[in-house]
Amino acid sequence: MILRDAFKLECVNLGCTFTSKRQALEEVSRLACQVPELNSTGQEKILSALLTREETGSTGFQKGIAIPHCLIEGISSFTVGLITIPGGMDFDSMDGLPTRVMAFIIGPTDRRTDHIHILAGISRVLSTLENPDEIALCDSPMRVSEIMTSGMPSSDEGAATAHDRCLIRIFIQDEDHFKGILALLSAIDSCSFVISEATSTNAFLSRIPLFMAFDSALESSYMKVISAALPRGLANEAVRRIDLAVGGLGNSVSGVMVTVEQPWICLGRLEI
Repeated sequence: MILRDAFKLECVNLGCTFTSKRQALEEVSRLACQVPELNSTGQEKILSALLTREETGSTGFQKGIAIPHCLIEGISSFTVGLITIPGGMDFDSMDGLPTRVMAFIIGPTDRRTDHIHILAGISRVLSTLENPDEIALCDSPMRVSEIMTSGMPSSDEGAATAHDRCLIRIFIQDEDHFKGILALLSAIDSCSFVISEATSTNAFLSRIPLFMAFDSALESSYMKVISAALPRGLANEAVRRIDLAVGGLGNSVSGVMVTVEQPWICLGRLEI
């Protein structure tokens, strides 16, 4: 499922004012019911699912952004919408700042991987805006839709045949880089990937008598390998985003190495 396909213009409400988190989620439920499939679900059921999700941890993140989301039984597609609160409101955000932009996701219970892709896609779009006010103070639902879906291919455009996929391997020695790269890959809908724990060469060298004098310097810590299969047409963009996220792959101290391979065949899909 692609963010562009899930985003519903009728689920956009700009310039709102709320006095409580519950009131904001009630508006999310009302907007979601503008979509025919969710209209039969009812506002109360959607609101209950949203509140239950908030009990596990607030979906108020950082930089004035919240992404409330929930899973609903009996539906087959996703609904994504957006609400702006120009004056801000308390949404129990991670950084304590008032929430001004609230994107929401209502999805089916049996499509968790797609749900994660959409969640990561929204997070990437909102967190990389050069000017957060571009959405927070926007008065055009159509413009909001353009911003949210820019650069996102449709379902057909994101499809790839078994012979039109490539394999990217990312070797990572920095935990902060790992988290950023993981978020980037999660936002690519048609990307399947696995994560492997690895051991740096340094850890083995430090056990060899010849190199024991360098034991403290050779001690390695963090090492993970991400193997990702994605459409060949998205490979360059994926590498470009990784390059930006780590401050340049050409930087010898980045602690990240990327390889791109073309497999003979690539079939199937992995769930996140």
